[in-house]
Amino acid sequence: MTHEASLIAGVEDIDCRGMTTLITGSTSGIGRQTAEALGAGGATVYVHGRDAQAGKEVTDHITRAGGTAEFFPADFTRRREIIELADRVREASDTLDLLINNAGGVFRSGQLTEIGVEYTFQVNHLAPFLLTAELVDQLNSSARVVTTASAAHNGTSLNLDRVRTVDTHRSFWAYSHSKLANILFTRELARRGEVHGCGWTANCVHPGAIPGSGFTRFLPGPVSKLAQALDRVPGVTSVAEGAAELLHVALSPRTDDISGRYFSDQVPTSPSESARQPQDANRLWRESASLLDIDVPLQLPAKEATWRGRLCVATERGGYWPHPRSILLRYSHHIAIVPRTLRDQWLHTIALPRRCYYHSNCRIAEASPDPHGS
Repeated sequence: MTHEASLIAGVEDIDCRGMTTLITGSTSGIGRQTAEALGAGGATVYVHGRDAQAGKEVTDHITRAGGTAEFFPADFTRRREIIELADRVREASDTLDLLINNAGGVFRSGQLTEIGVEYTFQVNHLAPFLLTAELVDQLNSSARVVTTASAAHNGTSLNLDRVRTVDTHRSFWAYSHSKLANILFTRELARRGEVHGCGWTANCVHPGAIPGSGFTRFLPGPVSKLAQALDRVPGVTSVAEGAAELLHVALSPRTDDISGRYFSDQVPTSPSESARQPQDANRLWRESASLLDIDVPLQLPAKEATWRGRLCVATERGGYWPHPRSILLRYSHHIAIVPRTLRDQWLHTIALPRRCYYHSNCRIAEASPDPHGS
C-alpha cells in the first residue's frame, strides 16, 4: 500500500527496491514516517534512535508491510556511539544510497556534553556532521544526503564561542543556531563533494512547523503537550506532510541534479543571509572537525595562483610559501599570500572573513603540500 507521505511528495511511483537507506531519528515523527514510506517502496531501511522498543516497533511495521529494516541504536550526545553507528552501517552494507540526517530537537536545559559542547549543538549539528564524515566513503556516486533544517534558522548568525558554554543558554536560540549550522554544513558538504568529484548530492529541508512530530518532547510537560495538541489545528503542517518534504528531496527526479540547496514547500528556497556566507560554512566545517577531534573531512587541495610570475598559495592545512614583497593574510587555519601592490585589486574571495583575494586573471591549480607548512 502506498504511504500517505509518498503521495504528498509525488514520489509514490518511485521504485526503491535495491536502495539502502539510513534515517536518523526515525523511531518517531517525520523520521518514522519517512522510514515507513521508504520501506513500503521497497528500500532497505536502517532505522536509528535511542529507544530499542520504539526501534523494534518501526522495523516490525516495515517488515509487515513487506519491506526490510534493521534498527541501530545510538545516543548522539556520545561521540563514540556515533562512530559505532557508522561502523554498523558499513558492516551491514557495502554502499549507501540515501542518508537522511533527521535526528534532533529542542532541549530545555543547558548542559555540556562529554566533549564540552552545548547539548543542542552536538545533537542537531555535530552528530550528523560526524556521521556523514564517517560514511562519506560509503555513499555511492548517485547517493543523496538530506538534512532536516528549519526556518527557525532565521534571525541567528554563526557564533562558535557560544556553543562551548551554557552560561547564557536559551533553548530556542540554541535550536535556531543549530539549524543555521545544518544549512551551512549542507552547503559546504555539497561544495567539497563537488571539488572531489563525488557525484552525490547534499541538500537540506525545512519540513514545516510540525507540533505532532515529537521533537519538543524534551521541553516542560505543559509546553510539550500543547505542541502535540496543535497538530490537530487546521493549517499546521502534519507529520505526513513534513515527511513528504524529506521524501521529495530524497527521491524525486526533479531534485536529481540539485545540490547545496535549502528546500521549503518542495522547492529550492533562499535561506537567510547568515546561511549564505561561504566563509562561515568553511569555518564551521573546520571548527566542527576540531571540536570532534577528527581530521577535516573531504580536505580541499592546496590552491596555487600566479599573476605576472608572482605565486600565492592557500592550503587546507594552513601551509604556505613565503615570497618577496608579499604580505601574509591569516585567519584561523586559512592562509593566503598576496603581493602588497595588488592587495586592493584582487577580486576573488577564498572564504576568509578578512577578505583575502585571488586576482581574476590568476591560474588556479592544485599544488603539492608545503614541506614547511604547519
